Amino acid sequence: ATTAQIRWFSELQEMSTNTENAVLLESAFYEADFSELAGRISVPTTVMHCRDDRATPYGEGRRLAGAIPDAEFVTLESSNHVLTETEPAWQDFLAHLDRIRAGI
Repeated sequence: ATTAQIRWFSELQEMSTNTENAVLLESAFYEADFSELAGRISVPTTVMHCRDDRATPYGEGRRLAGAIPDAEFVTLESSNHVLTETEPAWQDFLAHLDRIRAGI
């Protein structure tokens, strides 16, 4: 991410909640286990994950896709957690979206 994007995201987080709630939310995200629910998903599913994501390990994306019956896993070559339109992986992301929309 650019310096401006990082600054914007940091400001958004600071305006969105207080420190106590941010800590509670972060803890809840890491403690939540949706593996049982994931196994019940019965619609076509694509999980896209950046290979070098700095916020969520790549293996977690693969684990999620593995827990969803017949899910497709797509690797995006990026280190960002939130993909931006200025990086090369953005075009791969859009190509996969087009393929999904076309039902291919």
